[in-house]
Amino acid sequence: MARSRLIVPAMFWIGLLGAVVALWLSGQASGAWAQVRAARWLPLVLVVAGGVALPLVHAVRWRLLMLALEVDVPTGLAADVTVSSSLVNYAGPGFLGAPAKALLANRAANAPYGKTIVTMAFEQGLDFLVLLAGSIVAVLLIGTGPIEDALSGRGRVARIALVVVVAVVVAAIAAVGRARIRRGVVRIVEAFRTLGSRIDRPAVAWCTAALWLLQAGVVAALLWALGLPATPTTVISLATIPLLLGQIVPLPGGIGVREAAIVALSVPVGISSGGLLGLAIIHRVLLVVALPLALVVVRLA
Repeated sequence: MARSRLIVPAMFWIGLLGAVVALWLSGQASGAWAQVRAARWLPLVLVVAGGVALPLVHAVRWRLLMLALEVDVPTGLAADVTVSSSLVNYAGPGFLGAPAKALLANRAANAPYGKTIVTMAFEQGLDFLVLLAGSIVAVLLIGTGPIEDALSGRGRVARIALVVVVAVVVAAIAAVGRARIRRGVVRIVEAFRTLGSRIDRPAVAWCTAALWLLQAGVVAALLWALGLPATPTTVISLATIPLLLGQIVPLPGGIGVREAAIVALSVPVGISSGGLLGLAIIHRVLLVVALPLALVVVRLA
Protein backbone atom coordinates (compact mmCIF):
# COMPACT_ATOMS: atom_id res chain seq x y z
CA MET A 1 0.00 0.00 0.00
CA ALA A 2 2.84 2.40 0.84
CA ARG A 3 4.40 1.81 -2.57
CA SER A 4 1.05 2.49 -4.26
CA ARG A 5 0.76 5.82 -2.48
CA LEU A 6 4.32 6.79 -3.43
CA ILE A 7 4.07 6.01 -7.14
CA VAL A 8 2.03 9.12 -8.03
CA PRO A 9 4.40 11.67 -6.43
CA ALA A 10 7.40 9.69 -7.74
CA MET A 11 6.02 9.74 -11.28
CA PHE A 12 5.23 13.44 -10.89
CA TRP A 13 8.79 14.42 -9.95
CA ILE A 14 10.33 12.12 -12.57
CA GLY A 15 7.99 13.59 -15.18
CA LEU A 16 8.76 17.15 -14.07
CA LEU A 17 12.51 16.52 -14.31
CA GLY A 18 12.08 14.91 -17.71
CA ALA A 19 9.99 17.83 -18.97
CA VAL A 20 12.60 20.34 -17.78
CA VAL A 21 15.40 18.34 -19.44
CA ALA A 22 13.41 18.12 -22.69
CA LEU A 23 12.90 21.89 -22.69
CA TRP A 24 16.57 22.50 -21.90
CA LEU A 25 17.86 20.12 -24.60
CA SER A 26 15.57 21.69 -27.20
CA GLY A 27 16.92 25.15 -26.33
CA GLN A 28 13.44 26.44 -25.54
CA ALA A 29 14.00 27.20 -21.85
CA SER A 30 16.57 29.98 -22.40
CA GLY A 31 14.62 31.37 -25.35
CA ALA A 32 11.48 31.51 -23.27
CA TRP A 33 13.22 33.44 -20.50
CA ALA A 34 14.42 36.07 -22.99
CA GLN A 35 10.88 36.44 -24.33
CA VAL A 36 9.34 36.57 -20.85
CA ARG A 37 11.58 39.45 -19.79
CA ALA A 38 10.26 41.55 -22.67
CA ALA A 39 6.61 40.55 -22.28
CA ARG A 40 3.75 42.06 -20.28
CA TRP A 41 3.46 40.31 -16.93
CA LEU A 42 -0.30 40.47 -16.34
CA PRO A 43 -1.26 38.35 -19.36
CA LEU A 44 1.56 35.92 -18.52
CA VAL A 45 -0.04 35.43 -15.10
CA LEU A 46 -3.31 34.70 -16.91
CA VAL A 47 -1.50 32.14 -19.07
CA VAL A 48 -0.21 30.33 -15.99
CA ALA A 49 -3.69 30.46 -14.43
CA GLY A 50 -5.11 28.91 -17.59
CA GLY A 51 -2.36 26.30 -17.51
CA VAL A 52 -3.31 25.43 -13.93
CA ALA A 53 -6.99 25.12 -14.83
CA LEU A 54 -6.45 22.92 -17.90
CA PRO A 55 -5.36 19.69 -16.13
CA LEU A 56 -7.97 20.23 -13.40
CA VAL A 57 -10.81 20.41 -15.93
CA HIS A 58 -9.24 17.48 -17.75
CA ALA A 59 -9.25 15.52 -14.48
CA VAL A 60 -12.95 16.25 -13.93
CA ARG A 61 -13.79 14.99 -17.42
CA TRP A 62 -11.69 11.84 -16.95
CA ARG A 63 -13.40 11.15 -13.62
CA LEU A 64 -16.80 11.39 -15.34
CA LEU A 65 -15.68 8.83 -17.92
CA MET A 66 -14.38 6.49 -15.22
CA LEU A 67 -17.69 6.81 -13.36
CA ALA A 68 -19.45 5.68 -16.54
CA LEU A 69 -17.37 2.50 -16.29
CA GLU A 70 -18.32 2.12 -12.61
CA VAL A 71 -14.91 3.18 -11.28
CA ASP A 72 -15.05 6.00 -8.73
CA VAL A 73 -11.75 7.90 -8.64
CA PRO A 74 -11.75 10.70 -6.01
CA THR A 75 -11.49 14.16 -7.57
CA GLY A 76 -8.21 15.02 -5.87
CA LEU A 77 -6.62 11.74 -6.87
CA ALA A 78 -7.91 12.15 -10.43
CA ALA A 79 -6.15 15.52 -10.55
CA ASP A 80 -2.94 13.99 -9.14
CA VAL A 81 -2.96 11.26 -11.77
CA THR A 82 -3.79 13.65 -14.61
CA VAL A 83 -1.06 16.16 -13.74
CA SER A 84 1.58 13.46 -13.27
CA SER A 85 0.73 11.69 -16.53
CA SER A 86 0.72 15.06 -18.33
CA LEU A 87 4.30 15.61 -17.18
CA VAL A 88 5.22 12.15 -18.44
CA ASN A 89 3.66 13.11 -21.77
CA TYR A 90 5.85 16.23 -21.92
CA ALA A 91 8.97 14.33 -20.87
CA GLY A 92 8.69 11.19 -22.99
CA PRO A 93 7.26 10.01 -26.32
CA GLY A 94 3.59 10.88 -26.72
CA PHE A 95 2.46 7.27 -26.63
CA LEU A 96 3.65 6.93 -23.01
CA GLY A 97 0.97 9.27 -21.67
CA ALA A 98 -1.89 6.74 -21.73
CA PRO A 99 0.07 3.80 -20.22
CA ALA A 100 1.46 6.10 -17.53
CA LYS A 101 -2.02 7.26 -16.59
CA ALA A 102 -3.31 3.68 -16.56
CA LEU A 103 -0.45 2.61 -14.29
CA LEU A 104 -0.95 5.53 -11.90
CA ALA A 105 -4.71 5.02 -11.76
CA ASN A 106 -4.27 1.32 -11.04
CA ARG A 107 -1.68 1.77 -8.31
CA ALA A 108 -3.27 4.81 -6.65
CA ALA A 109 -6.99 4.09 -7.08
CA ASN A 110 -7.07 0.38 -7.96
CA ALA A 111 -8.63 1.26 -11.32
CA PRO A 112 -8.49 -1.59 -13.89
CA TYR A 113 -5.94 -0.94 -16.64
CA GLY A 114 -8.39 -1.79 -19.40
CA LYS A 115 -11.02 0.71 -18.26
CA THR A 116 -8.49 3.54 -17.96
CA ILE A 117 -7.16 2.82 -21.46
CA VAL A 118 -10.73 2.95 -22.81
CA THR A 119 -11.29 6.39 -21.27
CA MET A 120 -7.96 7.63 -22.65
CA ALA A 121 -8.87 6.45 -26.15
CA PHE A 122 -12.26 8.14 -25.83
CA GLU A 123 -10.65 11.41 -24.74
CA GLN A 124 -8.08 11.22 -27.52
CA GLY A 125 -10.78 10.72 -30.12
CA LEU A 126 -13.01 13.44 -28.67
CA ASP A 127 -10.17 15.98 -28.52
CA PHE A 128 -9.08 15.05 -32.04
CA LEU A 129 -12.58 15.69 -33.40
CA VAL A 130 -12.80 19.05 -31.60
CA LEU A 131 -9.36 20.13 -32.86
CA LEU A 132 -10.14 18.88 -36.36
CA ALA A 133 -13.38 20.87 -36.44
CA GLY A 134 -11.58 23.95 -35.10
CA SER A 135 -8.79 23.55 -37.65
CA ILE A 136 -11.31 23.36 -40.48
CA VAL A 137 -12.95 26.55 -39.22
CA ALA A 138 -9.50 28.18 -39.01
CA VAL A 139 -8.65 27.20 -42.58
CA LEU A 140 -11.98 28.56 -43.80
CA LEU A 141 -11.40 31.84 -41.95
CA ILE A 142 -7.86 32.17 -43.30
CA GLY A 143 -8.85 31.38 -46.87
CA THR A 144 -6.38 31.17 -49.74
CA GLY A 145 -5.59 34.89 -49.89
CA PRO A 146 -2.48 34.94 -47.65
CA ILE A 147 -0.92 31.97 -49.43
CA GLU A 148 -1.65 33.45 -52.84
CA ASP A 149 -0.11 36.75 -51.74
CA ALA A 150 3.00 34.94 -50.52
CA LEU A 151 3.34 33.11 -53.83
CA SER A 152 2.53 36.12 -56.01
CA GLY A 153 5.33 36.89 -58.42
CA ARG A 154 6.95 33.50 -57.92
CA GLY A 155 5.37 31.94 -60.96
CA ARG A 156 3.71 28.65 -61.71
CA VAL A 157 6.77 26.62 -60.72
CA ALA A 158 6.53 27.78 -57.10
CA ARG A 159 2.85 26.92 -56.93
CA ILE A 160 3.41 23.47 -58.37
CA ALA A 161 6.35 22.92 -56.02
CA LEU A 162 4.18 23.79 -53.01
CA VAL A 163 1.48 21.33 -54.06
CA VAL A 164 4.09 18.61 -54.64
CA VAL A 165 5.73 19.20 -51.24
CA VAL A 166 2.39 19.05 -49.42
CA ALA A 167 1.42 15.88 -51.30
CA VAL A 168 4.77 14.22 -50.50
CA VAL A 169 4.51 15.10 -46.80
CA VAL A 170 0.96 13.76 -46.54
CA ALA A 171 1.92 10.58 -48.42
CA ALA A 172 4.99 10.07 -46.21
CA ILE A 173 2.95 10.46 -43.03
CA ALA A 174 0.34 8.03 -44.34
CA ALA A 175 2.99 5.47 -45.36
CA VAL A 176 5.07 5.63 -42.19
CA GLY A 177 2.24 5.85 -39.70
CA ARG A 178 -0.37 3.77 -41.50
CA ALA A 179 -0.34 0.87 -39.03
CA ARG A 180 -0.26 3.20 -36.03
CA ILE A 181 -3.11 5.28 -37.43
CA ARG A 182 -5.18 2.15 -38.11
CA ARG A 183 -4.65 0.83 -34.57
CA GLY A 184 -5.49 4.21 -33.10
CA VAL A 185 -8.69 4.54 -35.11
CA VAL A 186 -9.84 1.04 -34.13
CA ARG A 187 -9.11 1.72 -30.45
CA ILE A 188 -10.97 5.05 -30.51
CA VAL A 189 -14.00 3.62 -32.34
CA GLU A 190 -14.24 0.81 -29.77
CA ALA A 191 -13.99 3.35 -26.94
CA PHE A 192 -16.83 5.41 -28.40
CA ARG A 193 -18.96 2.28 -28.71
CA THR A 194 -18.24 1.32 -25.11
CA LEU A 195 -18.78 4.74 -23.53
CA GLY A 196 -21.14 6.46 -25.95
CA SER A 197 -24.38 5.45 -24.23
CA ARG A 198 -23.05 5.45 -20.66
CA ILE A 199 -21.51 8.87 -20.15
CA ASP A 200 -23.14 12.02 -18.84
CA ARG A 201 -23.04 13.68 -22.26
CA PRO A 202 -23.87 17.26 -21.21
CA ALA A 203 -21.22 17.24 -18.46
CA VAL A 204 -18.56 15.74 -20.75
CA ALA A 205 -19.47 18.21 -23.49
CA TRP A 206 -19.17 21.15 -21.08
CA CYS A 207 -15.77 19.95 -19.88
CA THR A 208 -14.56 19.53 -23.46
CA ALA A 209 -15.78 22.99 -24.42
CA ALA A 210 -14.11 24.43 -21.31
CA LEU A 211 -10.81 22.78 -22.26
CA TRP A 212 -10.84 24.32 -25.73
CA LEU A 213 -11.91 27.74 -24.43
CA LEU A 214 -9.06 27.64 -21.91
CA GLN A 215 -6.62 26.79 -24.71
CA ALA A 216 -7.96 29.68 -26.77
CA GLY A 217 -7.76 31.98 -23.75
CA VAL A 218 -4.13 31.01 -23.17
CA VAL A 219 -3.29 31.81 -26.81
CA ALA A 220 -5.11 35.16 -26.62
CA ALA A 221 -3.28 36.07 -23.41
CA LEU A 222 0.08 35.19 -24.99
CA LEU A 223 -0.67 37.36 -28.01
CA TRP A 224 -1.54 40.21 -25.63
CA ALA A 225 1.63 39.64 -23.60
CA LEU A 226 3.81 39.91 -26.71
CA GLY A 227 1.91 42.83 -28.23
CA LEU A 228 0.71 40.77 -31.20
CA PRO A 229 -2.72 41.17 -32.84
CA ALA A 230 -5.27 38.79 -31.29
CA THR A 231 -7.88 38.53 -34.04
CA PRO A 232 -10.46 35.72 -33.86
CA THR A 233 -8.84 34.06 -36.89
CA THR A 234 -5.41 34.15 -35.25
CA VAL A 235 -6.64 32.80 -31.91
CA ILE A 236 -8.67 29.98 -33.47
CA SER A 237 -5.81 29.03 -35.81
CA LEU A 238 -3.14 28.95 -33.10
CA ALA A 239 -5.42 27.15 -30.62
CA THR A 240 -6.31 24.30 -32.99
CA ILE A 241 -3.95 23.53 -35.89
CA PRO A 242 -0.68 23.20 -33.87
CA LEU A 243 -2.39 21.12 -31.17
CA LEU A 244 -3.93 18.85 -33.80
CA LEU A 245 -0.54 18.20 -35.42
CA GLY A 246 1.12 17.79 -32.02
CA GLN A 247 -1.43 15.13 -31.08
CA ILE A 248 -0.59 13.05 -34.14
CA VAL A 249 3.20 12.79 -33.78
CA PRO A 250 4.79 10.47 -31.15
CA LEU A 251 7.17 13.11 -29.73
CA PRO A 252 7.38 14.39 -26.13
CA GLY A 253 4.30 16.62 -25.88
CA GLY A 254 4.51 17.16 -29.65
CA ILE A 255 7.70 19.13 -28.97
CA GLY A 256 9.05 20.84 -32.07
CA VAL A 257 5.98 20.00 -34.14
CA ARG A 258 3.63 22.40 -32.36
CA GLU A 259 6.25 25.13 -32.49
CA ALA A 260 6.93 24.55 -36.20
CA ALA A 261 3.20 24.64 -36.93
CA ILE A 262 2.80 27.91 -35.00
CA VAL A 263 5.67 29.53 -36.92
CA ALA A 264 4.30 28.18 -40.22
CA LEU A 265 1.07 30.07 -39.52
CA SER A 266 2.95 33.40 -39.62
CA VAL A 267 2.01 34.06 -43.25
CA PRO A 268 -1.67 33.02 -43.01
CA VAL A 269 -2.32 35.06 -39.84
CA GLY A 270 -0.10 38.00 -40.82
CA ILE A 271 2.31 37.93 -37.86
CA SER A 272 6.10 37.77 -38.06
CA SER A 273 7.64 34.32 -37.69
CA GLY A 274 9.93 35.66 -34.94
CA GLY A 275 6.96 36.85 -32.90
CA LEU A 276 5.17 33.52 -33.24
CA LEU A 277 8.33 31.60 -32.39
CA GLY A 278 8.55 33.52 -29.12
CA LEU A 279 4.88 32.80 -28.47
CA ALA A 280 5.40 29.09 -29.14
CA ILE A 281 8.34 28.85 -26.76
CA ILE A 282 6.63 30.72 -23.93
CA HIS A 283 3.46 28.70 -24.45
CA ARG A 284 5.19 25.37 -23.87
CA VAL A 285 7.40 26.48 -20.98
CA LEU A 286 4.63 28.21 -19.02
CA LEU A 287 2.26 25.26 -19.42
CA VAL A 288 4.95 22.97 -18.00
CA VAL A 289 5.49 25.43 -15.13
CA ALA A 290 1.73 25.45 -14.47
CA LEU A 291 1.54 21.68 -13.92
CA PRO A 292 3.25 21.59 -10.49
CA LEU A 293 1.22 24.66 -9.52
CA ALA A 294 -1.93 22.73 -10.40
CA LEU A 295 -0.83 20.00 -8.03
CA VAL A 296 -0.31 22.59 -5.28
CA VAL A 297 -3.86 23.85 -5.86
CA VAL A 298 -5.16 20.29 -5.50
CA ARG A 299 -3.23 19.79 -2.26
CA LEU A 300 -4.57 23.04 -0.78
CA ALA A 301 -8.17 22.46 -1.87
